[in-house]
Amino acid sequence: MVDYPPLKYMNQMQLGFKKIKINLLNFGCKNIEKLTAQELLDFMLSQEYLNRQSTHKYRDINTALFQLIAGLYGSYKEQIDNGEINVHAEIKDGIILPVILEEWSKSKQVYKPDKDFASVLMNTSKLEISRSMINHLPCKLFYIDTMDCDFGDVDGIFVYIHSTDIQVFFNVFILTKQGLLFSFYLGGIYDDRDIIIMDYNNFEFPDFTMIQGLQYNHLFYKSKENPVETNNVSRKDISLFALQMIAYLSIEEPQITESDLTKNTYKPVKKGANVKNKWSEVKIDDVGVRYGNAFRKQIEIIKKDYENDNKDNNDDTTKRKSPTPHFRAAHWHKYWVGKGRTELRVKWIEPVFVGNSEPKNVIIHKIKNE
Repeated sequence: MVDYPPLKYMNQMQLGFKKIKINLLNFGCKNIEKLTAQELLDFMLSQEYLNRQSTHKYRDINTALFQLIAGLYGSYKEQIDNGEINVHAEIKDGIILPVILEEWSKSKQVYKPDKDFASVLMNTSKLEISRSMINHLPCKLFYIDTMDCDFGDVDGIFVYIHSTDIQVFFNVFILTKQGLLFSFYLGGIYDDRDIIIMDYNNFEFPDFTMIQGLQYNHLFYKSKENPVETNNVSRKDISLFALQMIAYLSIEEPQITESDLTKNTYKPVKKGANVKNKWSEVKIDDVGVRYGNAFRKQIEIIKKDYENDNKDNNDDTTKRKSPTPHFRAAHWHKYWVGKGRTELRVKWIEPVFVGNSEPKNVIIHKIKNE
């Protein structure tokens, strides 16, 4: 599986924290030697980034970054003035992404959603994400394999969740079949209930950076088009699907099972050992398979019931055309637990069948989470 998209991209990119440090050292950032990869990510995703009033710990990095920005303005002034390049965004991606991917390579955790489960989850209504949900996640850095989903040119999604006491950011990187990455940074500050309301209608998605053959100190082309807009699925849809997956993974008993694809091949990278980006380092967990199987079985029962119903009606004048069976959209149900009911939990409520008339001999099963 050398062509497995995330592995292929990792091997092509060949960048990480060490090379980022070397590049920043070349711009006079001596303090970078004292930082860990996690500390660098924390800085890049904080208000300290490009803040001229930053604390002493990060002042050295910001000074180096401002020098880099000045050089880029000198070399690409016309493109910057025309809005073709957002220098701050390019630098942010150029530093964050290689570090995140290098950190992911150490575990190579992959979640692979069932196709029908993914379709239903994508159409789930708006979501509230709480601090307690983030704390219940099995991991905060993973890849979502969407190759079996009907998501157009999207092969998968890298997700990194950065949380502090007051806020949370969801860093989403969409990997396409063309080997392009699209970056999104979503999230915000918790309210007085420790909740962030992810109101999709109010999300503003500007033109995002398109990254190809990522190399530090290279400017990337900023596309005003949307090549991922296929099969009625946009980059915005995919990003919001990633948020739904984050929420689903945080519930008490999500349907997660070890995939047969890697059950007999997975060998975790030992701490301190060299990462080789091989298939044997990848761990895939299937998500929502039991629900997907039940969903498909129920659809077949409903279709068969309508077909039989029409066959029994031999009078052409009264024979009715079978309506298309469909389901009412899934939604999230929130409830408060713990002392003083101060901890928010959510439960994913599965879709319910609706039609012009109730089909005969159909039992609507409520599928419990595993």
